Amino acid sequence: MSKLHFTTKHANAATVQRNWYVVDGTNQTVGRMCARIAAILRGKNKA
Repeated sequence: MSKLHFTTKHANAATVQRNWYVVDGTNQTVGRMCARIAAILRGKNKA
């Protein structure tokens, strides 16, 4: 029986793409705005 091997791909400075985000919190509650910013920082906004 063969084993499955998985390799982890590590990001380096050449492959990382950094983006800037401008957040406008006008007419938004602080909690919802912070939750949205936290999702962006974690990288969960790609879907």
